[in-house]
Amino acid sequence: MPDQLDQPSGGVLTNSLKLVGEVFVAPGSSLILEGKVGPGLVHALLGVAATAFLGPVAPVARLLICANSYSKSISDQNLWQSATDVGQTPASSRGASPPASKT
Repeated sequence: MPDQLDQPSGGVLTNSLKLVGEVFVAPGSSLILEGKVGPGLVHALLGVAATAFLGPVAPVARLLICANSYSKSISDQNLWQSATDVGQTPASSRGASPPASKT
C-alpha cells in the first residue's frame, strides 16, 4: 500500500495535517509544510497582524488568511482565484460546439 504522503497532489492525511496546522498552529503552516517558506511566513505575519490590529473582525480576517493559505497549498491557487474559477467552465465541457462556417 503506497504511503499517502508520497502522492504528488497530497492525500487525505496530508491535507488533514495542513488544515490542522492552519487552524491550530498559525496561518501559513500548510505552505511551510510544502516547503514554500516565504509565502508561509507572509501568511503567518498577516495572521498575527490581523489578530493584533483588527479587533472584533480579527477572527474573520484570520479565517480568510488561513483559507487562502490552505487553498494555495492544495491547489496552487489563491482563494480568490479558486472562487472565480467555480463559475467558469470551458465550452468543451458544456457540450458546446464551435459555430459552423457559412459557405
